[in-house]
Amino acid sequence: MTIIIFLRKLHWDAVQYNLLGLVDAIGGQVFRKGFLERPVYHGNYQNTDFIINFSTEKAKKGRLYYMDISLAKQFKNPATISSLPWLKERGESDKDFEPLKIFDDCRYGIRKNIGLNLIKDKNKAQFNDYIQQLDPFNFIYLSKNGMLFEKECKNIANETKHPLLKNILDSLFNLIKLIQ
Repeated sequence: MTIIIFLRKLHWDAVQYNLLGLVDAIGGQVFRKGFLERPVYHGNYQNTDFIINFSTEKAKKGRLYYMDISLAKQFKNPATISSLPWLKERGESDKDFEPLKIFDDCRYGIRKNIGLNLIKDKNKAQFNDYIQQLDPFNFIYLSKNGMLFEKECKNIANETKHPLLKNILDSLFNLIKLIQ
């Protein structure tokens, strides 16, 4: 048990170190309440406050790790862009989602009630490019209260390194500008 605790601490230490690299690049703060606690990043990017935090879930295939990015920004038109395979894995229906023809396999969808009317024809190529840069992810939820982005991480210590994490932020913020 002691070895597992030690390895878990090392794991979250690596993530905290990576987040400190992001602090050096764009500012912000990293908080960690205790020995085995997950680090949380609070920052401001392009005049928008955001938080990066992490969650885990025990699944049949082992422990799953998620990176969650939330933005304090209001959106006039709520929208959900979701991974269709992820919805099916969770036993959720994808019938309310219009498949996006970004990849050959239509792995993402946008809620039908919103549809693609948020994305003007001239911006579809850019929209597809930003989605490809964020791939793979579980969902992007835009609401009147903010935005939530969730990505499952296979190797969270590698996927939170500064250049990769900064690229995710850039793609998210570019996508948001395009949708607004």
